[in-house]
Amino acid sequence: MDGKVAIVTGAGRGIGRAAAIELAEAGCSVTLAARTMPELQEAATTVRAIGGTAIIAQTDVSREDDIKRMVQLTVAEFGRIDVLVNNAAMTFRGDLLETSLEDWNRVLATNLTSVFLCAKHAVPHIIEAGGGVVINVSSINAMRGTGHGLAYTACKGAIDAMTYDMAVRLGPHNIRVISLQPGAIDTEISRKYADTFDGADEIERFSKDMTPLGRWGRPEEIGKVIRFLAGDDASFITNTTILADGGWFRQCFPNTLCEHQD
Repeated sequence: MDGKVAIVTGAGRGIGRAAAIELAEAGCSVTLAARTMPELQEAATTVRAIGGTAIIAQTDVSREDDIKRMVQLTVAEFGRIDVLVNNAAMTFRGDLLETSLEDWNRVLATNLTSVFLCAKHAVPHIIEAGGGVVINVSSINAMRGTGHGLAYTACKGAIDAMTYDMAVRLGPHNIRVISLQPGAIDTEISRKYADTFDGADEIERFSKDMTPLGRWGRPEEIGKVIRFLAGDDASFITNTTILADGGWFRQCFPNTLCEHQD
């Protein structure tokens, strides 16, 4: 991927940081976008330490002006955009009866509208570059309900649907659009969300028990999937959803109940 340019939102930590490192290792120049400057600075230092090229764009993806500035900074610095990774997101615990309109709008602005706006402003430059890739980070929760995350679940389902529409529209421009659905990944945001429940340890044990691989995923594992999807080895993959969940979504019963015997 030498000579290509990627924007990664939510790049200060977790999956976004891991994806930025992987793309830089593959040869991309990377724009690191997030709200928190110390985290961005640390991520940029890590990318540069492995010989990569990175710039920082402090960005609140719920604000269109910030997104426009992020795109403009990237083009001014690198002259093109080839890859967009829409990863920035927030979690929110709230069911149908608890979620206020204010909370609903805040979650959708960060998790869903941002995907639309980042693509809207970055894609013209990807077209100009001759094509590229848009990767929208969704969640396995797009396909199931938890009962306590209405706005988050709605966003992730909508991201998948929007991915398919974008892929059909942009395919003739040689732009692939893919939705990526991680499962339980060991990130700071996942652990903070789990801690909002009584019995967070039990939730962790259950999620591992419901995963054939018996563990949470690591951010770098998802970063490697993003690296693959962004590269030429995935050149015929578009208009689809990729699961990276350790097998959780399609497992029916906890491992401990199955008592597998070798």
